[in-house]
Amino acid sequence: MKTLLGELTRLEAHHGEIPANIPPFFSRGPLGQPLLHLRKNVGPHVSFTYDENQIWASISTQGHVGIDVASPVEFMGYYPYTRAFRGAEFRLAKGFCEGYPQRAAALLWSLKEATVKAFGCGFNLMAPLDIEAKSFRLWEKGLLFEMKAKEPVSAWARPLGQAWLAIALIES
Repeated sequence: MKTLLGELTRLEAHHGEIPANIPPFFSRGPLGQPLLHLRKNVGPHVSFTYDENQIWASISTQGHVGIDVASPVEFMGYYPYTRAFRGAEFRLAKGFCEGYPQRAAALLWSLKEATVKAFGCGFNLMAPLDIEAKSFRLWEKGLLFEMKAKEPVSAWARPLGQAWLAIALIES
């Protein structure tokens, strides 16, 4: 936490130092999203995820952010792919995953989960089919996707071994 806040302070020096007499703290929004309180205000936007070994965090002063990590193991056995993924996006994802459907599902799920976290609602108010991975380009050692949702979302993903880490941003 101190490392994240220190980096934020360095990047956003024009906002001034974080006052010692007002310690930062977290609360939860109405749908469970984490809210970081700094300088008597809510913000910047934060998101968290974890896998069996690590906790991942994203923080942004440029807009709403979401992060997720998903593993192919989560999609082993019977999985109702058509309830979560559209045919075109699934074919697109399989191209990055050497044809393995579980890796493709992990890529798409991480993108979609990061997207709903950026909206601040998780899958409480949106369904997986409400979000679609569209075009992409190579960017910063990963893939930058245009996500079709209720408003435009940029989502970046990169492999973590067999898993995928995704960060979505809705710019303010």
